[in-house]
Amino acid sequence: MSPVNYSTKKTEEDMRARYIDPILDGKYGEWFPELIDRGHPYDFGELIPEYGTGKTKRNDPKKIPDYVLRFSDDYSAAVIEAKSAFKHYDDGMQQAIDYAEDLGCSFAYATNGKEINKETNSGIKEYDFLKEKYSDRGDFPSMEELQSRLLEANNPKFRERFGDLIAPLERPPNKPPLRYYQKTAINKTIEAINSGKKKILLNLATGTGKTKIAYQIARKLWQFYEDKNGNKPKILFITDRTSLLTQAMTGDFEPFKGKMHRLIGKKETAFDVYFTLYQSLDVDKEDPDQESLGETELYKLYERNFFNYVIVDECHRGASTQGGKWRDILEYFKDAVHIGMTATPKRDADSLDTYGYFGEPLFIYSAKTGVEDGFLAPHFLEQIHLDIDRDGYMPATGEKSRNGKQLEKRLYTIEDFDKTITHKGRQIKVANTILNFLNSPPNSKFDKTILFCRDQKHASEMRDILVNDSKEGKNYCVRITSNEGELGRAELGKFCDPKEKYPVIAVTSKLMTTGVDAQTCKLIVLDTFVNSQTELKQIVGRGIRVYDTESIKKFYFTIMDFRGSTTHFSDPLWDGEPVPKKYPKPSHSKRHEPRESVERVVVDGKEVVIIGKTVKIFDPSKPAGHRFIEYTEYVGEEVRKLTYDVIEEFRHLWSNLEERKKFVKELSERRVSIEKLREITNLYEADVFDILLNLAYKKPVKSRFQRAYFVRQDKKFFEKYSNDARAVLDVLLEHYAEYGYQELEKREVLKLDKFKRFNGARNILTKIFKTPEDYDKAVQELVVKIYEK
Repeated sequence: MSPVNYSTKKTEEDMRARYIDPILDGKYGEWFPELIDRGHPYDFGELIPEYGTGKTKRNDPKKIPDYVLRFSDDYSAAVIEAKSAFKHYDDGMQQAIDYAEDLGCSFAYATNGKEINKETNSGIKEYDFLKEKYSDRGDFPSMEELQSRLLEANNPKFRERFGDLIAPLERPPNKPPLRYYQKTAINKTIEAINSGKKKILLNLATGTGKTKIAYQIARKLWQFYEDKNGNKPKILFITDRTSLLTQAMTGDFEPFKGKMHRLIGKKETAFDVYFTLYQSLDVDKEDPDQESLGETELYKLYERNFFNYVIVDECHRGASTQGGKWRDILEYFKDAVHIGMTATPKRDADSLDTYGYFGEPLFIYSAKTGVEDGFLAPHFLEQIHLDIDRDGYMPATGEKSRNGKQLEKRLYTIEDFDKTITHKGRQIKVANTILNFLNSPPNSKFDKTILFCRDQKHASEMRDILVNDSKEGKNYCVRITSNEGELGRAELGKFCDPKEKYPVIAVTSKLMTTGVDAQTCKLIVLDTFVNSQTELKQIVGRGIRVYDTESIKKFYFTIMDFRGSTTHFSDPLWDGEPVPKKYPKPSHSKRHEPRESVERVVVDGKEVVIIGKTVKIFDPSKPAGHRFIEYTEYVGEEVRKLTYDVIEEFRHLWSNLEERKKFVKELSERRVSIEKLREITNLYEADVFDILLNLAYKKPVKSRFQRAYFVRQDKKFFEKYSNDARAVLDVLLEHYAEYGYQELEKREVLKLDKFKRFNGARNILTKIFKTPEDYDKAVQELVVKIYEK
């Protein structure tokens, strides 16, 4: 027996076991075993849905540092990356830095283990985030050393509060553990407060748990930051939506029960944590529940130094607008630390003042990163193109509206629909497209859906059509707008509750753009113009949460756009970094200008048809502005990757039965559904091979009948078979032309009625082709011939 050959190169595992583990284990007095994480992933692994089938796989986690050294359970100090012996000891430096930034560490290290040398002070590369400096060293640092260096780099107040900073975070019972980015955001905020920073901005995508982060910050401040007299700090949490406030008080902040209070109508001072709407502080008077205070705003009844901390939720929506009354609240309590939370990195008109007021975000966690980490749901985009939106609507001479009014003889365009004119045919087509989507597998007619309309009247009209055409009853689809008041809030609560079956479709205009924790929402429909990236981000955020229970599984969602609002996705700044620039002074002259009242006419009009549908897929690996890629373009890219960009490689593997099965499986794992390609491309007569060849290599598409015809012209191929065998192959070729390549993959095809004239499958396999193996060989040769050209 020959000896087993194996590589003698030392792997990363070898180096860790032989060199690094003994050093760290020898430092048990400095780094306790429970404070050293070894090879623990901190992401979940990206979710990869396959379009049109409902199948979703989760990739393996990618963020797996070799070692994380921690000062405490919830505060990481350093990352160590180990590389194999044949690599240079600092090859893992960038990886270590990336991990350290994610985890909020101040130090990062890389080594290959074997070159560690105390005497020459080499073999380990260090990056110090505090000094922004690289250096070499011959030993790993002790806990005491890193703590000393961290404290030395900060002011006395930071040093005084260091024990509070690294103290364990609250772990509410029956709640999932904090994610890595949540811990980092919390720790960075407390660090900044310890360092004396007064304005702090946290930028985290919708669905990443901003309220959970706010609670942990408030809890730590309340627990450790008493004044000299033992008084707990006063914390004010302000937002602009009742639903956001209620969710916070009854959800993450519930442990503060008895110590928290909702401010509305009158001054209260006996509590520690206060919740309120901007409107309840008598600003802009947008809260219908607000009690009048006369001339004096509620917040001015408090001393300016009453609150120690002000947490500003959803601060991108004008909360910090200079010259506006919402900004006045922040200016009034200017002695407090202001902590702003936003989901909006784009600096458009809605968020411009936020970054001008708070400055650069202290911490950023984008939707792109959330999808890559597997914490947020990926999504598909379907852009629906209607003929009436393209061509407009020209009334016939003398045509009247439903109420008998003479229609103006002009071209009504998509901007007019559901604003100055209601075209019932268009509304019915939109409604039926939604219902058809929900009733087409893998979707379910009970998948939670939000439809955004142009205004409340449009929402009411669409609700009526959806209720009537769905035939599911009035509870199936409801309008949820500000006009519904308490009844609307109750319906909104049921819509967001995964245990509640109804309502299934929520029709709204603006009310549900934000502050809605719709965890199970699987479809978002835009039949309105969204001109603000901030607003569009909030709308998309309604579906971005992952939900996984035994009864309900939601791993992705779909955006259906009828008005072209998703063109914002192609803006390079859509997922750009929110680094503030110089801002022009905003103009507020039209801020509360009343809109001109426009009478809307209603017409039945012509039948509306869909003239096209563009399906796009979110690919976080693409650069900003290009992350929504057309599904067909995405498929072409994936085919080229798997075939090394070589057409003949593709032709070879497609002609081989086993290789083709592997290839199709690999495509499926990359979110490509073979079944759905025909529907999207509308090429039902073509072989899937030709569809993929066209998408990947721009080759003309041939039909299956064309391919069968060309094979039949090859007399030389058929001459080597008996007359009966030729006849069997000809029937197989005819069957392929009608149904596709899958029909040639199994012998079961021979059981079809069309093969009865050959006295059954057994006779074909053992007599006409002599052996089953000879039959398989003949079919394989037939397949090769089909895809030869």
